[in-house]
Amino acid sequence: VEKQEKSKKKTGRAKRRIQYNRRFVTVLPTYGRRRGPNANPNT
Repeated sequence: VEKQEKSKKKTGRAKRRIQYNRRFVTVLPTYGRRRGPNANPNT
């Protein structure tokens, strides 16, 4: 399987913003055990 063409990653401030969103905005309501970064949010 060949590598896919994909858009470049964000850098600097924009990257930090994405990181922040990924860590604090979406994943906070997991009561009790920790979920992995790739866990399906609605299961």
